[in-house]
Amino acid sequence: MYGGRWVYIGGTAWLTVWSIVAGFSKNQIMLDICRALQGLGPSAYLPTSLMLLGSVYRPGNRKNFVFSVYGGCAVLGFYIGIFLAGLAGQFTYWGWYFFWGAILAGITTVVAYFSIPDDREEKQGLGVKMDWWGAVLISCGLILVVFAITDTAHAPQGFKTPYVLSLFILGVLLLLAAVYVEGWVAEQPLLPADLFEAKYMKPLVLSLFFFYGGLGIFLLYATFYMENIMGGSPLQLTAWYTPTAVGGLIIATLGGFVLHLINGTVLLLIGGVAWIIAPLLFAIMPQGASYWAYTFPAMICTTIGIDITFNVTNVG
Repeated sequence: MYGGRWVYIGGTAWLTVWSIVAGFSKNQIMLDICRALQGLGPSAYLPTSLMLLGSVYRPGNRKNFVFSVYGGCAVLGFYIGIFLAGLAGQFTYWGWYFFWGAILAGITTVVAYFSIPDDREEKQGLGVKMDWWGAVLISCGLILVVFAITDTAHAPQGFKTPYVLSLFILGVLLLLAAVYVEGWVAEQPLLPADLFEAKYMKPLVLSLFFFYGGLGIFLLYATFYMENIMGGSPLQLTAWYTPTAVGGLIIATLGGFVLHLINGTVLLLIGGVAWIIAPLLFAIMPQGASYWAYTFPAMICTTIGIDITFNVTNVG
């Protein structure tokens, strides 16, 4: 509706503003609100960046290589983020983590403004309409369900706590309403039914749901384990995550040259097996275990699983 350029720039600018505000947070509630609002920025520029790359590069070896590099940047960016977090946590005020992020996001905004071509008129000519009801119902439903499930660990009576149970039920009802809107009301639904009619699309979406869901859990609890059980300092955690960055760059480079040579199903199986091994190593790791025996191979498997899966699914 508005073109990839302005959505991308708007997303990075939004992230810049709320990163600055987050750095000045006075309490946890303010920080939580800022973090939630920050998330709207990546929600805008991440899918837009894929759309822009897909529209510029046509299918072929060059597109495979560009998307592989893009996937490698995700891992490298994650590593830079935890490196800055380590510096802020060990040597400076914690708010500098957000200030440094704001500086990087601000630079990206300026560069994007002068480098991304304006495609607004081209997109407006397509006649696309926004499915506002679907967007609101899906977003609110997912937020309430995820919050209810997550907060069961802290609620006084667990899942039986009145506000947890009521928010969960409300979230489910909103998602059911979203299904009705997407299937029978919206003229141009966000999730059209024919999207899932492509061969193998349903099992692929289901597998990605579990993969990326497991990824978030793994990164959170792996960090907790290395910090609280292994006793790592902020910068030590950064060093322990280094294999993910190095491996991501290597896989990104090689992936651009082999994606058209190796069957995508085979690559996804390799990524899936690696992703099973990564959390399994943490699950069986005895207290006091060697970093090189457990954590290091887990990090290698993590980057294999993430980068191969991301590259194959996005290019395919």
